[in-house]
Parts: sequence; C-alpha cells; structure tokens
Amino acid sequence: MKDTKQEKINDQIEKVKETLHNLTSVSNYGMHNISAAQRNRAKKLCDELIEQVPEFMSYRDFGVIGNNGQEDPFSQFGIFGRFVVETIQHESHDESLIRRIFQFVNIAYNENNDNYIRSILDTEVIENLTVSRDTESIGKVHLTGLALAQLEKMIVSEPG
Repeated sequence: MKDTKQEKINDQIEKVKETLHNLTSVSNYGMHNISAAQRNRAKKLCDELIEQVPEFMSYRDFGVIGNNGQEDPFSQFGIFGRFVVETIQHESHDESLIRRIFQFVNIAYNENNDNYIRSILDTEVIENLTVSRDTESIGKVHLTGLALAQLEKMIVSEPG
C-alpha cells in the first residue's frame, strides 16, 4: 500500500515538474511556444525597428528580460505598442515619426509572411490602436494591406 501511495506522490511530482518546464518554455505572456528561430526573427525585427524608428530607443529606456535571461522581443513590441499610441495622442505629434512608425509596421506585417511576427504585431501594436477613435483613425490612414484589414477586423469585433 505504501508503495502505491508513494508512486502516486512521485507521479504528481513529475507532473508538476513537467508543468513548470512547459511554463518556462513559453513567452512571458504565455501565448506562444517560442522556438530559437522565432526568437531570432523577432530579435532581428526589434533591431530593424530601432534602426528605422530610433526615437523608440529613448522611449524604451530599459530592456525586458525573459525567462531565458535574454531580452524578450515580444515584450519589446508591447512597449512599442504603447510608444505608438502615445506618439499619436501627443498634442504636437510628429507626422514624420508617425509615417516611419507605420512604414515599419506595414513592411513587417505585409511583407513578412510569418504568422509568429504577425501575431506579435496583432497583439502588441495593432490591437493597441483600438484604444481610441483618434488612434483608430490614424491607423486607418497609415496602415495598408493585411495590417489595415486586421485593424478593421479588430474594430468591428469590439463591443459597442
């Protein structure tokens, strides 16, 4: 009887260990299992973002470290989504900056046939554009192709 009870306890311990392992292998948001290739593509896109929109570096004055001890690209795009909204909502927003932001998003979304990258942009950038009528309308003006279609889909699916 003792062996059976101990075996059950050992099985439960193994299940907990497996669950913990699975939790640490997903992104901070728990939305995606991230392969090394996906992480590398997202990291490359972060580098391109900073190159094309250098103003983001001064806004993003810290890095977000993931479970693996490396900077987490998914979280960087969360910060970028807030940067986009705040740039649009700022009284004297810079039209040149806004054009470069959306040029980057359009290229990353429309020319990058990568569902992982699109998922990041959907969640962290395009969805953030639905926070107000102003951000929605600026998004509608500047987004193109599949990125624009995704924004319109999100706007239609919102309650109210």
